[in-house]
Amino acid sequence: MSASRLSRIVLLGTGPSTCVPNLGCLLGLRNNGPCPVCKEAHANPQSRNRRTNPSLLIQYKADEHAEVANIIIDCGKTFRNQIERFFPKVLLPATDCTPTHAILRTHAVVWREELTWCYPDTRPR
Repeated sequence: MSASRLSRIVLLGTGPSTCVPNLGCLLGLRNNGPCPVCKEAHANPQSRNRRTNPSLLIQYKADEHAEVANIIIDCGKTFRNQIERFFPKVLLPATDCTPTHAILRTHAVVWREELTWCYPDTRPR
């Protein structure tokens, strides 16, 4: 089996830096009240319109006997929400926190306290 079939990319966040729903829009600070997209995203927690900061997880496995390597690209201010939403579904096994092998930041901002779980020797005890 090829490595591409054993590997995957998970889009953790695909929204703008202000996220959706946008707080300024919800509070009516833009235009005349909330736009339909922000209003729907706020009203429905499962909405596909809810968008967090851009981030992705690459899970690479060289062959079927190799360990999965987890690589995170970008982790902004909504990274915690992304962890809660996606990681229970994609990390293996669910009862053990699969280590993160690398984090690539493309922006200067990083929320360090949200990353302590990634490395066993830095997890809160």
